[in-house]
Amino acid sequence: TQIHNIFRWAKSSRKGVLLFIDEAEAFLGNRVNSGMSEHTHNALNALLYNTGGERRDFMLVLATNRPEDLDVAVLDRCDEFIRFPLPDAGCRRELISQHYRALVKEEVAKNNAKATSIVTRARSL
Repeated sequence: TQIHNIFRWAKSSRKGVLLFIDEAEAFLGNRVNSGMSEHTHNALNALLYNTGGERRDFMLVLATNRPEDLDVAVLDRCDEFIRFPLPDAGCRRELISQHYRALVKEEVAKNNAKATSIVTRARSL
């Protein structure tokens, strides 16, 4: 599988591998869950097989909103847990403001500059 290939590559890599899995519960969920497909179950087993012992050629970083849904064997392989709480109202306002400045105001400024350039060229015709 591709997961086995990643770990084989990690062994041969001089610097190793950092493997980041976002929404880890999607395929590292509890095996007791009857809704897991065979493909997902195989991927989970491949990851567990390759992370079962002491290794220094890779670092596994998992991100999830639902750590309680991760398989117990996956949790046993995690050395550290860092919890990032949901942002409070002030933080959400700041995030929205940053995105507004970056995405809306800058685009409007670019479009205004383009429109001004077009108008200037049209007047010179």
